[in-house]
Amino acid sequence: MNSLVSTLEIRSSKDRSLGFLSIYLGSIFVLILFLLIYFTDETELLRIYDNIHWTSSIAIATITAWFGYRSSEGETKRFRLWFFLGLLSYFIGQVVWDIQAISKFYSFPAPSDLFYPWLGPFFAVGFARFLKDRVPSNRMKVAVMDALGLAIAVLAVTLVLYLSKKEDRPWFQLLTLSVYPVFTLSAACIGVLMKPSLRLKADFSFLCLVIGLAGMGISWLQWNSIFLIVVPEDGTLTNAGFSASILLLGYGTLTWAPDPSGEIERESATESGLLRILPLLEVIVCSAAIILSLTLPGLPEIIRLVIWFSAGVMVVIASLRQSLLVADLATAELVIRNANKELEVTVAERTEELRSTNTYLVTANDKLRSAMDELKKTQENLVRSEKMAVLGRLMAGIAHELNTPLGAIRSSTEGIRSILSEPWEKLLKDYSSFNKEEREFWGILFKNGGTVNSDFDSKEERSKRKRSEVILREFGIENSLVMADALTDLGISPDQVSELAEKIPKGERGWMIVSNASALSSISRSSQLILDASIKASRVIQALKSYASGEGDWKPHSESVSPKEQIENIITLYYSKMKNKVIVDINIPESASVSGDPERLYLIWTNLITNALHAMNYSGRIFVDAERKDEFWEISVQDTGTGVPAEIKDRIFDPFFTTKSPGEGTGLGLDICKNVAEEHGGSIRFISSEEGTTFYVTLPASP
Repeated sequence: MNSLVSTLEIRSSKDRSLGFLSIYLGSIFVLILFLLIYFTDETELLRIYDNIHWTSSIAIATITAWFGYRSSEGETKRFRLWFFLGLLSYFIGQVVWDIQAISKFYSFPAPSDLFYPWLGPFFAVGFARFLKDRVPSNRMKVAVMDALGLAIAVLAVTLVLYLSKKEDRPWFQLLTLSVYPVFTLSAACIGVLMKPSLRLKADFSFLCLVIGLAGMGISWLQWNSIFLIVVPEDGTLTNAGFSASILLLGYGTLTWAPDPSGEIERESATESGLLRILPLLEVIVCSAAIILSLTLPGLPEIIRLVIWFSAGVMVVIASLRQSLLVADLATAELVIRNANKELEVTVAERTEELRSTNTYLVTANDKLRSAMDELKKTQENLVRSEKMAVLGRLMAGIAHELNTPLGAIRSSTEGIRSILSEPWEKLLKDYSSFNKEEREFWGILFKNGGTVNSDFDSKEERSKRKRSEVILREFGIENSLVMADALTDLGISPDQVSELAEKIPKGERGWMIVSNASALSSISRSSQLILDASIKASRVIQALKSYASGEGDWKPHSESVSPKEQIENIITLYYSKMKNKVIVDINIPESASVSGDPERLYLIWTNLITNALHAMNYSGRIFVDAERKDEFWEISVQDTGTGVPAEIKDRIFDPFFTTKSPGEGTGLGLDICKNVAEEHGGSIRFISSEEGTTFYVTLPASP
């Protein structure tokens, strides 16, 4: 089946191409003949050239119409068949005429007159066949009446023009001469009426058909009018008009294949008006023919009667036409009236339905608004719950972080008290007895002893004490073991002991200086410990305060926020879980500042840091970076965990989705991060592999 369709398409395309080839080559050949006629003065040659271009143009048009018929399908094939038959009959008439010319048989009417006139009727039938399935029956009847009226009007005018010139001609000869222009012009009129009837676009192919038929009718009207008086000359424009018109008909037959669904255009007011006044124009033409028949001399009485009869028929046709239109109008009015009644009922029903629907929608909207308010409150409660849950999980670590500096403060305070409880006046008195060299030695000891030694390693300390003891013994210092312990406690390394050994006084004097420096420097060292511990405790409290701020009557607002400061506060809260196991590299410029709600933004960093620690099982490295991108800052949080499994990558932002064990998470963390980022006009995304996961948070930069 497909091969058959393909074969038909190939044949159709080939036939169409052959049709174009024939019409183009034929037109060039006829133009050459026109040029030969223009430059020729010999009568015999002019007659030969006329007959050649007539025969050639008709043959070419007929062949082109045949290819057009073969290349078409369906309805197009049917009306093109009638066009081809019209051109074929005209070609047969031309062949008969050529035989008559060769044999010099010039009787009138001649055998060729049996074939020539059928051109117009066949084209009229083709147009009617095209109109049949596209126009309602009443409108089709009106169109037929319009065409018939135009034909009668053309006949009346033609009879007046012809018969006024030759009174002695037999009536059947005059009737034969009238048939030529009447038939072709009537077919042209039907073609013209098709445009307003079907609202077809007047493309080039359609114009070729109408102009070709009109040209044939006018040429025959002119040629026969001259024939009534004298024998027409050869090589005239009228003779050329026959060939040009027939070539236009051939091209139009090959190419005109309208698709009303695609070519219909809106009916213009001018076209609608012309259709309404067409009967009046036809009556006016017939009236003019009657007036001419009464004023022009030489008309036979029978012809006058024919013209009067034609006018009467024209009036009857116009009346019938108007009756059909009135009936159509009445039917249309009834249909519109019934449609209006149905429309009113439908509108009333739809209005009632819309009223009910509107009432329902108003109620549903109120419920939806209440539900949204409740949902918003629930969401805020969930956010607070998630925030407090994270804080609760951190409380043990926070307590440890506070107890450690508080314990250091307590221990240092007790150390200072124990020193001050001794006879500290003796320490000052001993110091005042030191000479210049002894005070310099004491100053070195005091300076080293006042510095807090954070790198305490008992094994290393024992090694230092032993080496210092050996050095002191070599220099002959008494009580070298006790002296080595004291110097090591003051932070004096074995190398420094080697340098200071010569400055240490011998005997009890040396020990007095060392013990004095040790006692007084411990006060300085304890004070520094108290300061460091209080700073650390203050930092923990400040981070906790910043994280928990805003609880209660929270209202959204926007201000300039430092992501670096917020993330450092969160790292402080997590210090007890991370120390010695997690390294955090924060590489955020001090200038990085975003616009947003501080409390809401804390939620993002807290959840991302928490997830990173969980992904690494609290052992690994976290990288926090920031990059300026146009009007935004992009903050990235990267961990060295195991990555997000591919099967859950599309779900990690879903509410209540979690991979943690029961009780360790609500599954709201990343959903909260996403909502907070979007409500700030930003976004959040991530990339993940087996080497870890990186989250990218984009937030608008503060002005």
